[in-house]
Amino acid sequence: MKAAYIPNILSVVRLLTVPCFVAVFFWDYPDHAIWALLIFAFAGATDIVDGYLAGHFNWITNVGKLLDPLADKSIQLTVLICLTVKGIVPIYIACLFVAKELFMIVGAAVVLGKINVTVKSNWYGKAASVLFYAVTLLSIILVLIFRIGISPLWTNVMYLPVFAVMAAVAVFYVLDILSIKKKLDAETAARAAAQ
Repeated sequence: MKAAYIPNILSVVRLLTVPCFVAVFFWDYPDHAIWALLIFAFAGATDIVDGYLAGHFNWITNVGKLLDPLADKSIQLTVLICLTVKGIVPIYIACLFVAKELFMIVGAAVVLGKINVTVKSNWYGKAASVLFYAVTLLSIILVLIFRIGISPLWTNVMYLPVFAVMAAVAVFYVLDILSIKKKLDAETAARAAAQ
């Protein structure tokens, strides 16, 4: 097995934590919240590790460019929906998250005119993910483990900065795809001039 595939394997493992988290989160068992917390923390750890390995050793593959963000968004959206169902996170936070992701996907497809070009994860995207994991872990610990109620005001205080950071990441993402489009257009122009 090539070492460059390790980040991809970690992304697949993170994808597999999605159904595991849902099953454990809604499991009718006294310690289910602790197990859900551990699964989510494990998913976050794989995200950090695969990002470090891919960036530090340049273990970046085309498959990984798709798998990594897919795994990230899958676990993040799943956890948000679960917390929304439990009434821990207001529904508009989850809706804002979904809207941002759709904006990024549709924006990339429209600007680039194709879906087979992907923008690799950047440090600011990973930083936003780490912030999301930290705040969500704190929510699970306070509400589900220590049974401390969080008012809507504090939920906003906790999650709106996370969304603001993610929105900023979306802006950087758009700038990245515009840069890619400019490069693709230049390459197309160069090929046309050479003919």
